[in-house]
Amino acid sequence: MSSGDTLVDRMHVPAYDGWDGLTLEYVVRWPLGLLLTPAVLRRYATVFQYLVRLKRAQLLLEDA
Repeated sequence: MSSGDTLVDRMHVPAYDGWDGLTLEYVVRWPLGLLLTPAVLRRYATVFQYLVRLKRAQLLLEDA
């Protein structure tokens, strides 16, 4: 592991069903691209996947 690796870079979200293929994509225009680099957008996409899964679990628990 290099010193630049973070926990989010090493995270892997296992897929359980078709909904887990849902991802977040965004085309960044200048000058926002100076802050939202591809590495940052990958981190946001990973967090988005976890939040979608968490919300789905919450809704299923409320229905139970």
